[in-house]
Amino acid sequence: VQVESKDDIRKRLGRSTEARGLEKLVFVETERARECGRAATVVQACTDLLATSANLHLTWRDLDSAVLPTRGYTLQWQGGAGLASGSGTQRGGFGRLYARATGYLPLGQSWYSQARLEGGRVLSAGDVNVPDSQRFRAGGDDSVRGYPYRTLAPLKADGSVTGGRMEWTASVEIAHPFTANLPSVWWAAFIDAGRAANT
Repeated sequence: VQVESKDDIRKRLGRSTEARGLEKLVFVETERARECGRAATVVQACTDLLATSANLHLTWRDLDSAVLPTRGYTLQWQGGAGLASGSGTQRGGFGRLYARATGYLPLGQSWYSQARLEGGRVLSAGDVNVPDSQRFRAGGDDSVRGYPYRTLAPLKADGSVTGGRMEWTASVEIAHPFTANLPSVWWAAFIDAGRAANT
């Protein structure tokens, strides 16, 4: 059973700026989404959701390479506030916070390390729901490896996956080139952990 998003429309107006390692995105957004569960070929109960929000996204980067970084860091922060309404949900305000930090450190003799910490939270009264794109899911190559993309998340009563109100993931990795002749082809050992949930 999977969540289907039918008729998902997002409109965004904003401004993006970049200056010496800092990217800044300020925008207002409105979204209308219809979310339905599907069991086999039967579409189950659908919910129409509407959200309008003002948002600020900031990214700081200090890396030795944009393609294959080995030293430096990336910091991301997102904040937003808005109003949500729809069928089966109470009309009300909501906030969304998200942060992610990734660090890279060479260990010497062509050994490299990487660590990541990520967290997010939707703030609202329990009976105020927001579209799935505003909620959180974990899983996938850039999250918790070994799990399919965006599948570590809460389940609805019908067994379909849906976004959670909060998320955290963490990762620690060491890596080394396979050979000196192939310096950009690495093997890695890692530990990932995390989950998206409602509580």
